[in-house]
Amino acid sequence: MSYQATDIHGTTRLRPDHAQMVRIVNELYAAPPDVFEEVTMTHSSGTSISLYANGTAVLDEPEQTHYALLKDLSRSEQLTLWLQIAAGNLRAIRRLDWIPQGSEPEH
Repeated sequence: MSYQATDIHGTTRLRPDHAQMVRIVNELYAAPPDVFEEVTMTHSSGTSISLYANGTAVLDEPEQTHYALLKDLSRSEQLTLWLQIAAGNLRAIRRLDWIPQGSEPEH
């Protein structure tokens, strides 16, 4: 599988290993609380999951006009999402209780 992670500084790492993912997520949580930072894992399909230190994960998929949220996640649960996307387990990710945001275009 091909995937990449972008840290809070905008640096992209290709195929980060587990330890690198942990460091990226930990750096997110170490940022000052008044700074709204995000880190993102992107699968080669274009599907991405962005993480925020407030426990939110945002799922963004290509060809979709909306995004979806999971809230109140622990740091460990957020990291697990990244591990799933890195492994290419997109179906398992989509089956989670994502809260749709935005809307589909009207036909």
